[in-house]
Amino acid sequence: MRCVWFILGLFFIASNAFAQKILYLTDDFPHYTSVPLIHHVTSLVDQNHEVFIFSKNISPGIAAEKIHPDMKKYQLNKRVYFEKLPKDIALFDIVICKNLSIANDYLFIKKQYPHIVYISHVYAQDVTGHQFRRRKVRNVLFKMVDYFLPVSWYAEYKLSVLGCSQKKISVLYEPVDCKKSSFTMFVPYLKNTVCVLIDGYGVNVESLEILLKLAKIKLQNFKVKYTVLCQEANSLRQKEERKRITDNYSVSFVYNLTRKQLLRLLKKSHLLICLLTTKMDGAQRDIPLLAKEAMAKGVFVIAPRYSSIQELIIRSETGFLFPERDYRLLVQQMKKAIQGFRRWPSKLFRAREIIQEKHSKKVIAAQLNTIIDDLINIK
Repeated sequence: MRCVWFILGLFFIASNAFAQKILYLTDDFPHYTSVPLIHHVTSLVDQNHEVFIFSKNISPGIAAEKIHPDMKKYQLNKRVYFEKLPKDIALFDIVICKNLSIANDYLFIKKQYPHIVYISHVYAQDVTGHQFRRRKVRNVLFKMVDYFLPVSWYAEYKLSVLGCSQKKISVLYEPVDCKKSSFTMFVPYLKNTVCVLIDGYGVNVESLEILLKLAKIKLQNFKVKYTVLCQEANSLRQKEERKRITDNYSVSFVYNLTRKQLLRLLKKSHLLICLLTTKMDGAQRDIPLLAKEAMAKGVFVIAPRYSSIQELIIRSETGFLFPERDYRLLVQQMKKAIQGFRRWPSKLFRAREIIQEKHSKKVIAAQLNTIIDDLINIK
């Protein structure tokens, strides 16, 4: 009997030999932008790591279950520190930052506790905006941070151009839960209404109205219904502008959706239009998670030739591209997509394959776990 307990004890020790105490640093939690972080945290918990989250701010008025069902399943609210870092931070093995801005703000952790492995995710907006153009700031970051995890090859390229050592870089895409984003290809027929979902985050009303005016003229032979994903209107002027657009076009604005509501909306959509634009300081967003989830579910994606989105939409094999802010060509691509709906299946199956092979939660979890094990072994 003692022998059995001894063997079980050895098995328990071996199974937890590589378990690490990890702290994730973020700016707002829980928040709608927290979904990739939640996927990372839950996958690490599944690997028996002891994972906690530090949030710089508390997101007001957002119920945890609205963000993601895994919040309740993994009881993530019990793993969160708000506004003040944990007192036992010296006992952590690894600190992972949501982005370069967070990594820069909490660089004192690495300075005070050199034994901690300090890691940062990197987004295109981190390395294309003005914040890290100062060489002195960049050099300190590149020296102190142990490892960088760009979320796209585009972000990796921009990071290396700024002078970061390739030995410290490994691309780690934002994960997509392919099980929950099940493939439900919904190809329209020309007699039916075509449901178009527009990613309108950060898009001004003027640009949206230009697009809808052109679409009303060019797509007058088709029944098209538009749904715009956006932030809640925070002024009377915004509410009036949206009401005017709703009255003039077949448009509905939606915001603050739960994960279930968002996935249900994607399931009912035929086309996803991404209206990404470069900011005045040159900053660009990375691949929207919504575009990945759309491709995983079998929704046809049309996006600008912008930032890292071209890593997903390849030579019209998985969707269509258009020049940034060229809404006339965008409408032509929409018309081309609707008229050529019979060729959709091959494109949609290829898009799903790319997400499953390179962006699925299972694949990204394995990559992250390997990176952590390698860094701990080197240390």
